[in-house]
Amino acid sequence: MTSIRPLRTLSAHPSRVSALAYSPGGDSIACGYQDGGVVSWDVATGKPRTTYAEYVTFYTDFILSVAYSPDGALLVATNLGYYPARRERAVYIWRTIDKTLAYTLGGFRYQVYAVAFTSDGTLLAVGGDDSTVKLYDVQSGEECGPTLPRLPYSVSSLAFRPRSRLLVAGCDGCEMRLWNLDAGAEERTIEGHVEWTSALAFHPSGSILASGGEDGAIILWDAATAQRIREVRSDNVWGDWVTSLAFNPRGTLLASASAERVVELWDTGTSERVTVVQHAGVRSVAFSPHGALLASGGNDGVKLWQIGQ
Repeated sequence: MTSIRPLRTLSAHPSRVSALAYSPGGDSIACGYQDGGVVSWDVATGKPRTTYAEYVTFYTDFILSVAYSPDGALLVATNLGYYPARRERAVYIWRTIDKTLAYTLGGFRYQVYAVAFTSDGTLLAVGGDDSTVKLYDVQSGEECGPTLPRLPYSVSSLAFRPRSRLLVAGCDGCEMRLWNLDAGAEERTIEGHVEWTSALAFHPSGSILASGGEDGAIILWDAATAQRIREVRSDNVWGDWVTSLAFNPRGTLLASASAERVVELWDTGTSERVTVVQHAGVRSVAFSPHGALLASGGNDGVKLWQIGQ
């Protein structure tokens, strides 16, 4: 029987957590905030480790996505550098070893919702309200091919299949687009949710894709055939919007954040909900690399949960 209990809260910041990511080494958690700040926290001490971007008191966009490169050498955050007159957003990439800015990806006129690294760390995909998915060489920061077609909808989520160059984009038009980057072509379009596909996560084996929608559904897909395996739906009374999904390293559990209030754990074999906890304003969840901890980010900071059997 899977259990979950609170361990500690990382909270010394003036605004709510809007995105988070565990470092590959498991020693730190990077948080993006609704006031534009980006801070990494020491998991062992529960104290701030590095401030990558200062919070601001005037209007700015939420940090909607943060991600570490697979080797932990880089940290990416979206939506920094909002200028009201120019309506420009940027993606910042920092070196974690010395906390310096490696480069900036600019030219996004609208919100950038999602970023994703290939598992070998060579490519970075970026997507958002510009209705495009751009690919960048991680070492140089230069845009690279293949050039993906402009979509009819905003891109709300992105994920690469482990150990491959299959890229999935969730859209606000009830679709998911799959591209085989080696072939340089769209592989297929999947229609699953009736609202935004707001969250994507691959099983560690790469065999299953989980998608979550604004409609409250969590759908498991066969990653090879794009066939629907099963669907689950939260029965919480607070609403349904699935804001984040994450598999544990063993692939036995799927964590979901929904309705900005509830964190749930699902058995991936049976799709049964095994436990649920409340976290006000929760927008993001992530398992530690060893799988013993789950982090959830919301109104009062990051909550760390101990996972037991």
